[in-house]
Amino acid sequence: MMTKTSKIDALKKLAKHHARSSRTTQAKALDQIAVHLGFSHWGALKAQEKKGWQPTDECIASLKEAVESTNPFARGAEGSFGTLGANMDGPEVQKSGTVDGVPYLMFVFQDDIQMEGEGWRIVVPEAPNASPIVSIDERFSEECRLNEPKLLSEALAIAEVEAKKVQARISSDWSRRSTKPNAKGVVRHPLFSEMDRRRIESDTWYCLHCNSKVSGHEIAKNLWHCPSCGASPIDIFSVPFWLEEGDDQPTPYRSPKNGGRGEPVIEVIDNRLRLELSEDNVTLLIRSALLDDAANAGERLGALLAEISFDEELGVWVTFETDYWPEEKEAIQARAVAKALGVSFDQDIVLCEPPFAWPGIAEFSSNTLEYTQTMLRAYEEQTTGQAKPNE
Repeated sequence: MMTKTSKIDALKKLAKHHARSSRTTQAKALDQIAVHLGFSHWGALKAQEKKGWQPTDECIASLKEAVESTNPFARGAEGSFGTLGANMDGPEVQKSGTVDGVPYLMFVFQDDIQMEGEGWRIVVPEAPNASPIVSIDERFSEECRLNEPKLLSEALAIAEVEAKKVQARISSDWSRRSTKPNAKGVVRHPLFSEMDRRRIESDTWYCLHCNSKVSGHEIAKNLWHCPSCGASPIDIFSVPFWLEEGDDQPTPYRSPKNGGRGEPVIEVIDNRLRLELSEDNVTLLIRSALLDDAANAGERLGALLAEISFDEELGVWVTFETDYWPEEKEAIQARAVAKALGVSFDQDIVLCEPPFAWPGIAEFSSNTLEYTQTMLRAYEEQTTGQAKPNE
C-alpha cells in the first residue's frame, strides 16, 4: 500500500520521466500530469492535496501507462512494435494497418520511420524538423491513393506518432543536459567529450557539413541534427575548427516562424532494377571471366594480378603480368563477357616483379596447393644450400 507522500512522489517521478522523453521542462510535465488527472494545472492539484485529495492506485497505474505509451521503446522487450524494444531497428520488425482502406507496413530503420504500401513509401526522418519524403513508383503513379491529400495527411500523422516515440527514446538515452538547455542556452553535446572526458557544453554550435551557426536551443530542439541541412550529431561542434583565414564565416540559422516539419517532399521514381555498369561491377565480372580462362595455378595468379580498367567510352583494358599469363594466351571468356556487356575489350602484357620466385613453377601446377608445396620445397632448398631448381 502506498502512503500519501509516496503517491505524490510517484506522480513527480512520472512527470520527470515524461519531461525527459518529451524534452520539456519539469514544470510543464507536472502540469500535463495534473491535466491528465482532471486538474487545470499542478498548482490546482497541490491545492486539492492540502484538502485531503490523493490519487488512487488505479489513477497512478493509468497515468504510468499513458506516460509509457509516449516512450514505449524505453521498456526493453515490450516495445510498441511487439519485440526488441529500444533495439528495434529494421524491416523484420513491423507494424501493419490500413489508412482509409489502404494497407501499409511500418518499421524503424536507423531511427527513421518507414511506412510503405504497394507502389509507395513514406520516410519520416529522425530529425524533428526534417520534411517527410514520399516516394511513389511511377508504375503506380496514376492510381496511387497517396495522391489524395486527405489520405496522405492521415498516413503522415500515423507515421509521426511513431517518430515521436523514437525521439522520446533518444531523449531518454541522452543526458538531460543534452536535450534541455539551461537559462543561458548552454547545452551539452550528447556524444562528444573533452580529452579529460568532460562533456562539451556551449550555447552556440557549428555544423561541419553546411557551416551553419546554431543556438543551443535550436540544436537541442532538433535532437542535435543541423536544422539547416539535417546533418547528424557527429557533424556538430562547439568550435568551427575547419575554418581557415579568408574562409566564409558560419551562417547563423534562423528558425521558421511555424517550426515543426516542413511540407512533404513528393517524388515519382522508377523502382525497376537496373544493372549498373560501374567500374567495380565490370572489373569484377571481367576478373571472374579471366579465372574461367586460366588453365593452371600460374594463370589463375595472373588473372588475380591483372590490372583491369574500365571506361564507358574506351571499354575494358586488361594488363597482364608476363610471368603468370602467357603472352600468346587469349582471354576468350573475358572477351565474351565484355561483348555481352556491350563494351570493347583490349589486353596487353608487361614484365613486373613477381610476388614469388621461380614463377614458372606455377605453370606446371594444376592447383594452388600443389604449387604452394612445390614452391616451399624450392625455397627450402635455397636455405639448405642445394642447387636452385630449373625453371
